[in-house]
Amino acid sequence: MTSVQPQRRGWDTILTIILLILLAGWVVVCAFAGALISLVGDSCGSAAVCNYDQIGTAAMVGLIGPVIVGLIVAGVTIARLVRKRLAFWVPLLGFVLILAVEVGAFITASNAVVPT
Repeated sequence: MTSVQPQRRGWDTILTIILLILLAGWVVVCAFAGALISLVGDSCGSAAVCNYDQIGTAAMVGLIGPVIVGLIVAGVTIARLVRKRLAFWVPLLGFVLILAVEVGAFITASNAVVPT
């Protein structure tokens, strides 16, 4: 009995590589934005009461989270390309997941600052 190998789709490979390159840029932009989360504590002291641990945790999640999600997405995408399966949707999902991590980090940091 012979097994049927799936054919490689040329458009999928090209589109996936382009999306992975764009995803790498998106990771850098979001990691930089995550590093800026620590600036939310500038109003602490005279104008607000802040939870510095929560701000620090949100900043670390905002900085490292996009990198981790990006590496996982790249790994899954490459594995799907090697197995000749449709892979263009994985980087698209990665864009959304990275955005969700960043939004979660920003919400967490903003909840740490309580105006007086």
